[in-house]
Formats: sequence, C-alpha cells, structure tokens
Amino acid sequence: MSAMFLFATCIQRGYERRSRRHRWEASQPPQKLTTRRASPPSAAGGFPSKIHATSPLKFDRIAPLVHRPPHFRASVCMEDICLGRQPILDARRRTVAYELLFHSTPTEPATIGDGALAAAKLIVSAFCGLGVHQALGTSKGYLSVDAEMLLSNIVELLPRDFVVLQLPEAVGSGEEVLKRCAELRRKGYRFALDDVVNRDERLDRLLAVVDVVKVDIKTASEAGVRATVQAARDRPVLLLAEKVDSLEQAEACAALGFHLFQGYFFARPEILSGKRTHPAKMALLRLLSLVLAEASPEEIERALKPHVDLSYNLLRLVNSAASGLPRRIHSLRQGVIILGRRQLLRWVQLLLYTATSEDGALTNPLIQLAATRGKLMELLAVRERPGRRDFSDQAFMVGILSLLETLFGTPMAEIVEELKLAPEIAEALLQRTGTLGRLLQLQEWLEAGEAAKVVTACRQFTGFTLADLMQDQLEALKWAHDLGRQVDDEHAAGSQTRAGSRAP
Repeated sequence: MSAMFLFATCIQRGYERRSRRHRWEASQPPQKLTTRRASPPSAAGGFPSKIHATSPLKFDRIAPLVHRPPHFRASVCMEDICLGRQPILDARRRTVAYELLFHSTPTEPATIGDGALAAAKLIVSAFCGLGVHQALGTSKGYLSVDAEMLLSNIVELLPRDFVVLQLPEAVGSGEEVLKRCAELRRKGYRFALDDVVNRDERLDRLLAVVDVVKVDIKTASEAGVRATVQAARDRPVLLLAEKVDSLEQAEACAALGFHLFQGYFFARPEILSGKRTHPAKMALLRLLSLVLAEASPEEIERALKPHVDLSYNLLRLVNSAASGLPRRIHSLRQGVIILGRRQLLRWVQLLLYTATSEDGALTNPLIQLAATRGKLMELLAVRERPGRRDFSDQAFMVGILSLLETLFGTPMAEIVEELKLAPEIAEALLQRTGTLGRLLQLQEWLEAGEAAKVVTACRQFTGFTLADLMQDQLEALKWAHDLGRQVDDEHAAGSQTRAGSRAP
C-alpha cells in the first residue's frame, strides 16, 4: 500500500469524523457571544472556564460563544467566505509565516461584515471548520482582528504559539487598545501593526506593544517608507514590506532595512536572455521528456547515470513513495517497473523544484506553491470528471509545470516545446484555455485573493462548488506541507548516511 494511499485514507477518515461532529453541533441551541466588557462568565455559563492558549482548538470549545444563523453551521459551508493565504518570506526568501485572508463573496455580503459575528466566524472558520494546521502547517499565521474582537474574550481562544494578531488602521491607538495589547502580550500573544504608510501618532503609540510593523509599499511614498524605517530602527520590531510585486522591490526594501516580505514576487518569472539553466534542472527536464514519451526503463536509467546526485535523490523519493513495499528499490529501472510511470512522473515533476534548492522544501515558497497548485487542480479535476484518471493526472501536471517559467527563467513557450506536451496541456499553460486552463486560472485567482473572480469561475464548473473548492484547497495545502516535510526528512537522512560513509 503506497504512502499516498495511506495519506488519502487518513484524510477521508478525519473528514468523516468531523462531519459526524458537525452534524451534532449544528443541532445544538445557539448561544450569545461573550465580550470582554460583559461580566465575567461563570464555569457553568457559555464561556469555558479553563482554556490554555496553546491547547489544540476544538469546535466544542468555541461553539457556545457564537450565535450562528441557519446558513452558517459548524461544518463551515464556505459559500460566503473565500480563504486566501499569502506567504511571508525572510531575506533569504524562505517562508516564515502566512497571512490568512478572509474575503467576503457576493453571496452573503451583509453577514460577513457584521462586527462580533464576523470575528466569531473568522475564528470558527480558520481554526475549526477549515483547520488551522492545514492552512498553516508549522508556520505562524497573521490574522487581522478588529477592535471588537481584540477587546473580547474570544480572541484568547486563538493559539498564541500559532498566530500573530494583526491590527488594521481602524483599530486605532486609544488607551483601551494599548492596555489590551499589553495584557495579551503578557499572555504570550504577538502583534503586527498593519496599514502603515507613514510615521504618525498611531505608529509612535503602538510601537511599544507590537512586534512587526507592516508597511504598504504600494501606497506609501518613498519619504513615508524612510520615516517609518527610521521610527522603528531603535525598537525591537521587525519591518515587513507588504504588496511586494517584484524581486527588484524586495531587494530595494531589504537595502532600506526591511526584514520580511509579503507578496507573490517570488513566483514572478524573471526572463533573462542568455541565462544558463542549471545542469541538474536540464537533466530533469530531459528525463521528464523521456517519461512523457514513454521511453523504456533502460533509456530513463541511461539518461540519469551521468548525474549521480540526481539519481540518488530520485531513488530516495521513489523509496519514500514505496514505503509499503517489503524491499527497497535500488535502481531507477526497478522503480519504473514496480511503481509505474505515473508515480515516477510525479516525483520527477516535483524534483524539478527540489533538486537545486539550498533551503528545505517546507520553507521554499516556490516548491510549496507548485505542489499546492498541482494537488488542488488534481482534486478539482476528480470532481469535475469523475473516473477520468488521465484528466486528473493532466491537471496535476499543469499545476506543477505552471511555475517552470519562474524556476528556469525561460519563456513558457520554449519549455512547452522542449517537453512536447499534449495540446490541451500546452493551451492551459500558455493561454489559460480549455478546462485545464480554466482550473489553473481559478487557482491563480484564489492565490491572489480575487474573491469575486473565484466565485464567478466556480459557477462555470458543474462538478464542484465554492465550498468544495475551500475543502480541497486545505487538503492540497496539507498535502504540500506533508510532502515538504517528507522531502526534508529524506534529505536529512541521506546527508547523515553520506557523512557516515565518508567518515574514517
């Protein structure tokens, strides 16, 4: 039994358990939302008498706090919320955190913006119905909180080890806000000041209680950015540049003293004429061509023989995928025969991103993005055309290959020509046309937080709804995280083995 099958089985069983629990919760009578300014609730009341911020969150602890209208249940039917996730990188372009973005969709605009209920929905959605660990993995999550949520008891249900509370401009900097932030900091919570475009009274007052200052470089003037950097220089805070659209912007911000960077600039292709592609990547591209062309196992093995490290890495990945087998695989030819081309094709595609990466697969944002795209497109393709494994395989490939232009610094048209891809795959990658192209476009809009476009695009498909998309997105995020951890563990084990073999 393959590791992938075991993983899928675990996901399905967990989903079934959650579904049974959600049906029970939905039948319970609604309760009122308890706020900080209300009298302290007793242990017999709606608010739990003892909750540790680091404890795993379960819906039964939060459900009594939230009055849920009929259209909103514990299972979080996400027809009115679209989840977005933006990576936050350090100066070495490693993922250190994510901002979770909750966009209201046109289906229920009134209820989403409704103060305390919106705050309660955010918590229920993120940490219960949607699953914080699926959305974040082991990274921290930045979550915006409004003044009402900040001042309520419900904010303390958020696990302090996993979240950074983000203060938008509307929260203000009054005494009540300052005292509440100081109180939560003593309990271990961390804060980021959002929507900063210049040095002002709000910034000066809140610098004492925040850990990160987020500067909107798209809106701020150069003078405003420099003034903010100067104000934060003497404080123990990190400067985060958000809405970074290009590598040039990221480098300019780093030169000014910024520590963190948010945006999909790392996925923007940088096409340079005369740029020489890394030999290992070219070897993998040739190997991918051979597998796609259904070359013999002997031909595949011969193509990789001159590249010892690649052969070694690929064999490690193949063995990790074949962990249910009674014996290890010692040659690529053996791997092709035992696992089959479909499995080998997937590992070769993923190895394109990991082969020359100096950082771990968990912290490399391009690897995580490519893996998430591939898996999400595959899951949606299964819904759209049930029983068509060839179609879901093509969807996975389109998702993975869609970032090769960035990885190689080569126009996508040249990559498509090199690989001699099927017309429907080529059209999807080059023009975003056909069913595969529309699935890729949907994925890109989801990444960019284009909620209205996501909702409209979902209606063009007959096999899934927005709620299905949200569910599959989180399964894809978790799959990419588990894959990254698996690759990193295999790499660490391989490094130890090779170090031991070189020891005297």
